Amino acid sequence: APIVMENLEVSGENSPDSVPDSKKVCDETDLTGSIEENAPIAIEEVLDSIQTSPEPTPVTEKASHDLHLTPDLIGLYTLTLPVPPGSDLTLLSSLQEDIAWFDTPVSILCMDNMIDGGAMLEVKLRDKDMTMAVLNGLKQKYPGLEGDSSSLHADILPDKETGLYTLCFTDTNRKRYKATMEKFKMYSKQLPVISRGLGAEQVMVAFHAKEEAVKAFRQNLDSDEFPELQVASCSRSL
Repeated sequence: APIVMENLEVSGENSPDSVPDSKKVCDETDLTGSIEENAPIAIEEVLDSIQTSPEPTPVTEKASHDLHLTPDLIGLYTLTLPVPPGSDLTLLSSLQEDIAWFDTPVSILCMDNMIDGGAMLEVKLRDKDMTMAVLNGLKQKYPGLEGDSSSLHADILPDKETGLYTLCFTDTNRKRYKATMEKFKMYSKQLPVISRGLGAEQVMVAFHAKEEAVKAFRQNLDSDEFPELQVASCSRSL
């Protein structure tokens, strides 16, 4: 029995439970102190890194209101909408109705595109701000609707083959040659050249001088007698 008691006493001295209370308190105090001192520092560093991290730069798409529209040769602003080959041209009446909701256009024309066989709807408006309002208001409904900012419509050029400045219109009123010549010869020192165009009922009116063509275009743009008057494709810088 005494031997057993001695072994127990020895075991008691070496066991963790035999560590003095003062040592336990010291270790616990050091550990607690370390946590209390270090934890706030770690949290502050994290907060500082969050607060000082650069904010992501938003990616913005160039808005159409940044577009600088350019007027054509008589001061009108142009919107265009490409029409793929085989498309239903009832799009023209739909576009006309939607634009009229904003303002009455000077003209809406359907231009044949000889390159791909499609067409181009061309809208002319008088006011620059209204043109931008139409563009911003309808560009989602009509993808591809664009405002001219390239000055492509700002001039009329001589036809590469004839050297003449050429206009054209649709002769739905059956004016034919004599009435057309009678109307447009007043703008020209030399008689203009009147000819049939490639399109149905299309009539070409060609002038020898640029200023004559511009004057005739300006004064008859919205004429009911000579509807859809425009600069012919052969005299455009497109």
